Amino acid sequence: HEVSVGDVVLAGGEVAACLVIEAVTRLIPGVMGNAV
Repeated sequence: HEVSVGDVVLAGGEVAACLVIEAVTRLIPGVMGNAV
């Protein structure tokens, strides 16, 4: 599988890992609510 984060070149994997973690958590119902 290939995952694209856009037309960028990343030097390390930290930023890519953060993007994947955020994308996956957004798929879990109730994790990111509207409450502040």
